[in-house]
Amino acid sequence: METSDIDLLVVVSESNEPHYRRARKTYGCLWGLTAPVEIVVVTGKELEEMVQVPASLGYQAIHREKILYEKGQNKRSQAVAHKEST
Repeated sequence: METSDIDLLVVVSESNEPHYRRARKTYGCLWGLTAPVEIVVVTGKELEEMVQVPASLGYQAIHREKILYEKGQNKRSQAVAHKEST
């Protein structure tokens, strides 16, 4: 049986928190969602580094993006989702 999850990439302007703490806030916002979700929260600078690696979620999100929410015109403030079969 093929399963599918949702990979959610959230880009914030800046953060000094570790990745797991950043994602914890987002998981709280998705309470009650029944689909399996993996959340990755990165800064704009971290995303710029990720897009250099074709196997990374950041690369996939930029090249196959679906913007769910964008604050203002700043590309670093995007939430991007990439649905991926596992």
